[in-house]
Amino acid sequence: MRFNEVWPKIENIPGWMSEPDMRFLYNTAKTAKPRGVIVEIGSFKGRSTISLALGSMEGNKQFVYAIDKFAEFTTEQHKTLYPNFFDDFKRNVTNAGVKDIVKPIQMTSAEASMSWSDPISFLFIDGDHAYESVKQDFSLWARHIVIGGILAFHDTRSWPGPTQLAKEIDECDNAFKKTVMIDEITAFVRVR
Repeated sequence: MRFNEVWPKIENIPGWMSEPDMRFLYNTAKTAKPRGVIVEIGSFKGRSTISLALGSMEGNKQFVYAIDKFAEFTTEQHKTLYPNFFDDFKRNVTNAGVKDIVKPIQMTSAEASMSWSDPISFLFIDGDHAYESVKQDFSLWARHIVIGGILAFHDTRSWPGPTQLAKEIDECDNAFKKTVMIDEITAFVRVR
């Protein structure tokens, strides 16, 4: 299946990812190393999750773990933008036909990491965008990425937190090598 066939299944699901970002997720999941799973931190209503899952189904059929509290979404001014959206997520995943490959984990990234031991072939970080939160997600999860596995951050052009951390990894972390910037995504491959 080509991405052009996938796009109609996801374009109307609420979210903030562009078509080029979604194409990257789909293609990267499709070609992910077979010796690990796919982990997404921050899933909202499933737009990116479904793109990852459809790509995985066309590739090595790895499970996609969607880690999100799936709870009330608020602004820094504590204004509620979205109430609990877990039902929307589950409905969207089911309607897209990827329910069997998607494994939602309804907790924070830090909570989920406490019992995590599986190798990861593709880690996509798109949770809380505050620098400290993005750095924590990276610190907790990157060690599970297999050699040759992919690490990607969303919003590395428009949000200071992910932008700063991606720059630091590029300049200072010799375990990861930057591979590509697509719209709002910066991706790295684990080299050691």
